[in-house]
Amino acid sequence: TTYGSAFNTTLTVNQGYNNINNLTVTMGGNTLTAGTDYTFTANSGAFSITRLTGDVSITGAAAGGGVCLVEGTRVKLANGKEKNIEDITYEDLLLVWSYDEGRVVEEYPLLIEKGKRTVEYYKITFSDSSTIGIFKDHAFFSSDENKFVNFKNKDSFHIGTHILKVTKDNKLKEVSVTKIEEVKEEKGYYFVASTRYYNIISDDFIIKAGVATKYT
Repeated sequence: TTYGSAFNTTLTVNQGYNNINNLTVTMGGNTLTAGTDYTFTANSGAFSITRLTGDVSITGAAAGGGVCLVEGTRVKLANGKEKNIEDITYEDLLLVWSYDEGRVVEEYPLLIEKGKRTVEYYKITFSDSSTIGIFKDHAFFSSDENKFVNFKNKDSFHIGTHILKVTKDNKLKEVSVTKIEEVKEEKGYYFVASTRYYNIISDDFIIKAGVATKYT
C-alpha cells in the first residue's frame, strides 16, 4: 500500500481469542475517528482507511473464548449476590477485579457464550476445600509468580501452587492447589467476559478471560 491510496486489511487474533473491540487507531501520530476516518467490521475483522497519509497503529483487545467454566460455577454480582454462570445475562452488573486500582469494581458482561457441552473437564481442589470445574484453558493468579498462570502449565500450576481468591468482604486470600483431576462426566460449559478488564470472579477466583492485543 502506498501513501495517498486506500489501506485495507483484516485484523485477526491468536487462536482461543475473539471479538476484537475498543480499537484505538492512529495515523501519522493523529488519532482517527471510527466511521469517519476508518471502518471496522468486528465479525469479519475487515478494516479500512480511505486514504493513507502516514504510519498506522491499531490497538485493541480480544476476549478469550478458550476460558470455559462448567455449569453451576458461581459468579459474583455487584449487589453482593451470586448467580450460576449459565444464568448470567448482559443486564447483570458483575463484580470484577481492577488491575489498575487493585480492588473489585463493577462492570457489565462484554461477551457471553452458552449452549455447549463436554463429556470431560478438570476439577481443581484447593487447601480451603473449595473446587472449580474447568473446560479448555483457564488462568489463575499465582502469588508465587505474581502473574496469571494457565492451569495446563505444569511448571507454573501444580500441587502446592499458591493462588489468590477474593473473599466475601472483597479482600484477597491465598490458597494452595491440593488436587487436579480429570472428570469423565457430561456438563454444559460457559464463557463470560466483562467489559474493560475481561475478567469475572467465579467461585471466588479471579478468572482471566482476555488479553490486550496490539496490531501495527
